[in-house]
Amino acid sequence: MKWMQRFGKSAILLSLVMVALVASGCATREYVDQKVGELDTKSSDAIAQVRAIAMKNQSDLQGLSSRVDSLEQSQQTLSSQVAEMQSTVSNLESSLSNLQVDTSVALEENVFFEFGRHRLTSEAKAKLDNVVSQLREMNFVAIHLIGHTDSVGGERFNYNLGQYRAETVAAYLAQQGIDRSKILIISLGEKLPTASNKNRSGRAQNRRVEIRVIQLRGTS
Repeated sequence: MKWMQRFGKSAILLSLVMVALVASGCATREYVDQKVGELDTKSSDAIAQVRAIAMKNQSDLQGLSSRVDSLEQSQQTLSSQVAEMQSTVSNLESSLSNLQVDTSVALEENVFFEFGRHRLTSEAKAKLDNVVSQLREMNFVAIHLIGHTDSVGGERFNYNLGQYRAETVAAYLAQQGIDRSKILIISLGEKLPTASNKNRSGRAQNRRVEIRVIQLRGTS
C-alpha cells in the first residue's frame, strides 16, 4: 500500500513537470514568434525607407540633369544673341561707312557704373550733362550706346546688365531733350573689356556705357 502511495505521488509530480514543460514550450514559441514578427516589421520599414531615399535621389538627379540641360541651352542662346549683336554693330558701322555721304564719330565718351548696378552715379550724370551740352551744338545723325560689364557673374546676367546700363543712359539723354529715335542701344556684356578683369581697377574700367556720336563729315 505504501509503495502504491509513493508511486501515485511520483506520477502526479511527473505529470506536473510535463505540464510545466509543455506550458513553457508554448510560451517560448510565442515569444520567439513575437520577436520574429517585430524583426520582420522593422526590416520591412527599413527596406521601405531605403527605397524612398533611393527614389528621392533618383528624382533629384533627374531634376539636376534637366537643370544642367536648360542652363546649357540658355548659354547657347545667349552666345547666339551676343554674336548677333556684334554682327549688328559691324553691319551698322559698315553701312555708315558705305553711305554716299561721309560720316564720322564726332564724340566718344564713357560713363562708368558701380559693381552690379545700372543706376547713374553723380559723376556719370555730370559727364552726361556735358555730353548733352555738346550734342545740342552738333548736327548728329545717330548715337550709339554700348553697354559693357566686368566678368563677375554669369554671361546672361552680364548681358542683361549691359543692356540695363545702356537703357539708363538713353533714358537720361531723352529726359534732357535728346531725340530718342536717334539712339541705338547695344549690349556686349563682358565680351569687350578695355582692361584686365583680374584686378579691381581693371574691372571698374570695364563697367561702362560707351557713347559714340555719329555725324555727317564736315558738319558741326
